[in-house]
Amino acid sequence: MPTVSTRTREEIVARILTALEQNAGITATSPGSVARAFADAFGTEMFYLHEAFKEAVNQASLSTAYGRSLDLIGELYNVRRKTLSQQLTYERSTANIEFVLSAPHISDIVIPKGTLIYNDVGSYSSLQYYYKLTANVTILAGGTKAYGIVEPNFESNDYVASIGTLTRHNYIAPPGVLVFCSNPKEVYPVQNSESDDNYRRRIISAVKINSTSSTESLRFSALSINGVKDIRIREASFGLGSCEIIVVPEVANNDSRIPTLVAAAIEPVRPIGIRTTASVAQPVAVSVDAVISLPYGTSDNLRA
Repeated sequence: MPTVSTRTREEIVARILTALEQNAGITATSPGSVARAFADAFGTEMFYLHEAFKEAVNQASLSTAYGRSLDLIGELYNVRRKTLSQQLTYERSTANIEFVLSAPHISDIVIPKGTLIYNDVGSYSSLQYYYKLTANVTILAGGTKAYGIVEPNFESNDYVASIGTLTRHNYIAPPGVLVFCSNPKEVYPVQNSESDDNYRRRIISAVKINSTSSTESLRFSALSINGVKDIRIREASFGLGSCEIIVVPEVANNDSRIPTLVAAAIEPVRPIGIRTTASVAQPVAVSVDAVISLPYGTSDNLRA
């Protein structure tokens, strides 16, 4: 991974002011002076240039690229991004934005549908991407937190909002109320696409995948099937010369064809003389009892 050393805006401005003093004899560099205004304006543009260069380098590196840039790198290794099942897509899109109050309020706080949420570009050079709240979000009286759903307000597939990057909104809160927001999960412009982290791991393993008769080739060939979340390989399941491919599906009882599809996918890379079988892991019901302890004085609405 290439290393790019950048300076903060304050460091750039300080170096400009020092150069003006040493090279041009300009000593009036206090706030409000012409020299200071020049240094601030030029330093800000230089900072954005540094950050844009750093972003361009990061998007060209496998370990730091995301979105469309990662797709282009994957194409170099002949690895395509997978599509997810409808159930997992629904899980990914639910509760993807969190609203938090600085302190409990005496009445409900309603963040209306259509409120714009966007990423913070104050500390680095980046395009600003807007997201819309799909339904009203209500923070009940006495509470400080509520979740909602946002969807991209753009059509580009270039940007994936990583966790904790959507921190700005245009909601005008009541007097004395501070409302903060953040995304607890990644927000994708295409909801049914494979996550960047999983896709990156598959690209990194592309060299091992292309080689046959190895554990990695079996594993990643099976993972290429839609609906497969993970793979477990149990060696000598039926004695020496055999192994069992246990599929962990994205959703339980999702598709009865998965074992057949997995068996067909691993056949070209199966070691000669090894008998392989594919099966789906079965969910086990677990009974859970939970006790919720609420602070004294919690309102009835919040208790409900």
